Amino acid sequence: MSDYCREKVLRYPINEDPWKIEEKYSNLFTTYKELPSFQVAPTDSNFIDYVLESDYGCSYGDWGKNRALSENEKEKYKKVFEQIFPDIDMDKVRLVEYCWYNCSEAPDYYNDLKDSFYEEV
Repeated sequence: MSDYCREKVLRYPINEDPWKIEEKYSNLFTTYKELPSFQVAPTDSNFIDYVLESDYGCSYGDWGKNRALSENEKEKYKKVFEQIFPDIDMDKVRLVEYCWYNCSEAPDYYNDLKDSFYEEV
């Protein structure tokens, strides 16, 4: 059954098929019982998410926010991402927190510049 979901993830853009990555590294991907873990992002664009928090049915409305990682966060999570991406560019990893109704794909919430809020008024 569909409902609102909220997730806090470290999101990394990829150019390859995310489902092949999940298959290859299935032991690292989400079971939703043991977080944090990886998942294929539930978005139209291809991302691999490292899920830090996930709630189902307890948040309402569609929203999202993101930011670049601090240098400390980049260092802290580099070894985690290197398990899948040995040459990871941690500057491309973004912290994304969002909520969406899971009957469809969630917005990327990866690039602020795509949001009309950042345009001149």
